[in-house]
Amino acid sequence: MTIDGRIAGFDHKKGAELVRQAAALQPLLATHAQQAEECGEIDDKVIAALLEAGLLRMAAPRRLGGLAVSSEAMTEVARELAKGCPSTAWVTSIINSCVWIASTMAPGMQALIFAGEIPTICGPNNGIGHIVPADDGGFTVSGQWAYASGSHHAKWALVPALDEAKQINMVVLPMEAVTTLPTWQVAGMKGTGSDTLVAENVAITAEMFCPLAMGSTVGETPYEKEATDYWVPFALLRAKALGVLLGAAEALLGTVLDLAGKPIIYSTYAARRDSHVWQAGVGEATAAIGIARSIIMKHNRHNDAAAAQGRALSADERASCRGECAMVVDILTRTVEQLMSLSGSSSFATKMPAQRFWRDFSVGARHVIFNSDLGYEVLGRQVLGIEPNIVAFEQI
Repeated sequence: MTIDGRIAGFDHKKGAELVRQAAALQPLLATHAQQAEECGEIDDKVIAALLEAGLLRMAAPRRLGGLAVSSEAMTEVARELAKGCPSTAWVTSIINSCVWIASTMAPGMQALIFAGEIPTICGPNNGIGHIVPADDGGFTVSGQWAYASGSHHAKWALVPALDEAKQINMVVLPMEAVTTLPTWQVAGMKGTGSDTLVAENVAITAEMFCPLAMGSTVGETPYEKEATDYWVPFALLRAKALGVLLGAAEALLGTVLDLAGKPIIYSTYAARRDSHVWQAGVGEATAAIGIARSIIMKHNRHNDAAAAQGRALSADERASCRGECAMVVDILTRTVEQLMSLSGSSSFATKMPAQRFWRDFSVGARHVIFNSDLGYEVLGRQVLGIEPNIVAFEQI
């Protein structure tokens, strides 16, 4: 898709509007955050609000009726939502990621998935399925896949499966065809519904799967590509999802600032703000969060700029994104722990929002896509010219 002979880029005006709408939803999300924890899923009222605002179709290209919003804007949306409820922000980010991945699949799959709408999609990848030809000329798929964030409100599941040639394919399954096992029993991000999906001899057609290699930013397509088609999967998903961690850390900082007038017991400080140590702690945390945000936005803008130019990121660019984003996770993790110390033991009470932000951040930051050790090693090997790298090129 071109505009005046140029590749169709991102709708920055729409992106800014969606960021404002996400911020306006914070009170609603905060009201339902505890319920999300207890029920293990986002409340229907919250999902309805996200759908109405268009926040679950941000990543889809224009040709499919999507909003074609930039990675930078989606990161800011996640950041704002996380200040109300990190679980909701995570689900929003994941659904948009899965919608985008679906938009890169084979044209027949795209036509099936996006028939008349931008659907909600989950994409658990921890596990593998097996595709078997059926007697009627079709196929069946069986498998089990963990961590299906957003599955409780998804229409489709996008999962990996091996065909008879042991080639990895992506398969799209209607949620009513799979069984959901309630395996997401964790300390944080409880509302994401990241359960396990099970398929047992589910009938599928040839249009419902394609080789994983077709989900690529390179190669020819029967449609004219636009900027969203040139995003690189892992660089996009990593940098964008960091908005959730950033928003959780900022929300936690906000709860600390609310305590500024409280005394420090067993001391002469009638208010915490009077303590030079407490002042310095707040300053250090604020600076660290600011630095983390700068790095996150740097990579989102870089990813968007490359996509708008109609090119995929190079290996060096991908490794830089992975390594620097690993540093972001480490910076924010240290900062979140420092903020809980500044908060004091009372903030660990289950009724306090601070401990929920702390737990949600801690679980989210342990997602494998943020693994710091892997990130640093990937970047180090790239800088040193050591081949092969420890992960496939497509996963850098």
